[in-house]
Amino acid sequence: MTARETNLVNAFETTLAAQLASGGTSINLTDDPGIDAPVYLVIDPDNDSNREVVLWSSGTNHAAATVTRDIDSKHGTDPTHAAGTQVRLAVVKQHIEEAHDAIQQGFVLEDGDGTEVTIAPAVASGVYTQREVKFIDAGGLDINWTDTDAGTDGDPYDLTFTLDLNGLTAATVDIAADSIAIIDADDSNLTKKESLADVIAAIDGTGLTASSGVLSVDASQAITALTGGDLTIFDDANNADVSLKLGTSATEALSIEVLNGASNKTAEEIKISTSTASSTANHGKISIYIDDTEILDIDDGGIDLASGKTVAIDGTDLVAHTAGSLIDFDGTDIDVDLSEAAEAAIADGDYVLFLDGGATGTAAKEAIADVATLFAGTGLTASSSVISVDASQAITALTGGDLTIFDDTNNADVSLKMGTSATEALSIEVLNGSSNKTAEEIKISTSTASGTANHGKISVFIDDVEIMDIDDGGIDMASGKTVAIDGTDITPLSLIDEDDFATDSATRPPSQQSVKAYIANQGFADIGLVIALG
Repeated sequence: MTARETNLVNAFETTLAAQLASGGTSINLTDDPGIDAPVYLVIDPDNDSNREVVLWSSGTNHAAATVTRDIDSKHGTDPTHAAGTQVRLAVVKQHIEEAHDAIQQGFVLEDGDGTEVTIAPAVASGVYTQREVKFIDAGGLDINWTDTDAGTDGDPYDLTFTLDLNGLTAATVDIAADSIAIIDADDSNLTKKESLADVIAAIDGTGLTASSGVLSVDASQAITALTGGDLTIFDDANNADVSLKLGTSATEALSIEVLNGASNKTAEEIKISTSTASSTANHGKISIYIDDTEILDIDDGGIDLASGKTVAIDGTDLVAHTAGSLIDFDGTDIDVDLSEAAEAAIADGDYVLFLDGGATGTAAKEAIADVATLFAGTGLTASSSVISVDASQAITALTGGDLTIFDDTNNADVSLKMGTSATEALSIEVLNGSSNKTAEEIKISTSTASGTANHGKISVFIDDVEIMDIDDGGIDMASGKTVAIDGTDITPLSLIDEDDFATDSATRPPSQQSVKAYIANQGFADIGLVIALG
């Protein structure tokens, strides 16, 4: 329906002064209803078969009124009405529909830049649902209803707009050109502006120099020089063991250490560690994000790749093979022990297989709890197969060349960011709980606005030699580098021919039945250490 107002008058009834033929669009009423178009009229209202609702759509002359025929679509062909036929002005369903359409049409709100939105109620199951318009606090404005009583002319609703600088939108500072608002105490506390460059120049004290709005540390300082966009922390001394710490305290922190020899300056080991007094599982974990996408977690259980991510060697993914039994991969040889049980979740009380005495030792099993106890050295305690960091540690705070970043507050979420901006950066964060100082998660992430594949990747170099990349696809080991477990390399598998178990024909891998037959023919002579594949 069209949202409009049609005119009404009570108790009006007349007749046709002349015939209204089928297809005719002009009627001649005997009497004037005293109102103008638009008006709904019912012709022959008491004749069910010939009744017709028409719209007097335009004009003011009742003797020559232009009408739209058969508004109800009741008749396939417009009926013919003879002169003298009764015509009644009655309330019809179109009046109600138009009223509903007018309500649903709502009203239009337009903002300062000309953007318009229509505010109209929705209808569900015949029930109107009101729509809500919200004034959003932005640009430093705080908007609140301060009086919602009555809403009369004498006591209207009060919507108060208050300037709140905490609500201002963040922006990148142009230090040489931007200004800030000040209260000028030298001029009757009037509100004025001052350039940021002048403010910086006013606050540069001992050891600092301001130039074009940039505050710099003087060259002669106890702090190592910051060069360009880089942060350099050097301590030119034997056994310096320089460290960077982030967190709320020494026991709730991320630590990055460069460890030297006892009597040299050699970077013998780069140690990344976390500390937390929390006993909650996986608190203190390290999460690595590439281009704001999670790649992996390093938690209590080890390395946990995110869904869809892989480990690669020189660009080739390490593929998990499902054999339905326990398999030991040694080069291109496959040894299978079909008597072993199926895959199950490892837990306290379970056992692991190992070679007792080295590579030529006897295959044996050991309880997980005993392995955990073996691994638990200084500062660690094993209990029921779980290794935990002791609450009391012998490690003290590193001073001198160390950098320690602590924020002793709840939900501190201490971070170190390096790059050109917040959207082009490496971020190392120690994330706390909402109401505690617990280092629940250490998050290593990269951000980039670039859409180019692998931009934002993390490259790991040991002794200035590239070891691996962590990019959009996961972990990519450099050429010639490997992934090892307890010092033993994980070797990528070559495809072995289904038929002879020797020729790499690139056809298809052997089936479980083929493997079983092969092992049977070998008389189990070459079975070594076996590893379960799920």
